[in-house]
Amino acid sequence: MNDLLKNQLKQWIDYRQKRFWAVVVFVIYTLTGFLILPMVMKNTMVDLVADRLGRTLQIEKIHVNPFNFRLIFEAIQLNDTDDVALIRADSITVNLEMSGLIIGALRFKEVTLDKPYLYFERYSIDKSMLLSIE
Repeated sequence: MNDLLKNQLKQWIDYRQKRFWAVVVFVIYTLTGFLILPMVMKNTMVDLVADRLGRTLQIEKIHVNPFNFRLIFEAIQLNDTDDVALIRADSITVNLEMSGLIIGALRFKEVTLDKPYLYFERYSIDKSMLLSIE
């Protein structure tokens, strides 16, 4: 019985078999989606907003589920240059449809904002705090 188990294990670990590579791809996809992608997204989004808008973006946590294509941004906030919160939400949930990803389009099944907040200050009839974002 012990030899049978060892033989079956050797068959699964054999890198020349397709099932070995299927398991490797599945593990890499899972680890990348759950662990690496949230960190990369958070750092990239914060840097991109700072570079392009000159504002600070704060994101407490990002959850990515690569199996159902769901993104959850927890405690997201965009601050103005004087550290006033312009836009804030307790969480933003984005659920993508798989059919859209296959044809190269983003189709949203669900977008949910929990406790959204928008700060709007109007300076004159044609100038406001939000319009100053470029």
